[in-house]
Amino acid sequence: MAGQWSFQWTGAEPKDLVPGVEGEPALTLTLSPEDTALVLAGDLSPSVAFMQGRLKTAGDNGLLLELLRWSATGEFQKAREAWRSHRELGLQEPEAG
Repeated sequence: MAGQWSFQWTGAEPKDLVPGVEGEPALTLTLSPEDTALVLAGDLSPSVAFMQGRLKTAGDNGLLLELLRWSATGEFQKAREAWRSHRELGLQEPEAG
């Protein structure tokens, strides 16, 4: 199931992820639901997904580099766990198989 989420980038990392999009984004990331689940599970890094062409982007490439740099930190791991626990975001866990 496709969905849209957004967050404001401030300082070295983003604020809370929220469902939906308001206004014109500075950076848009597109990832399949299956790959999104893999990222949430920690089985696919955003940097690898980008290098493999599985993560598509449009917009501010400088912000993309900041995001990819952040995704390699422990703070991203904490955020990823928080995103997985917020059911109102509608993010899916990977299917067992």
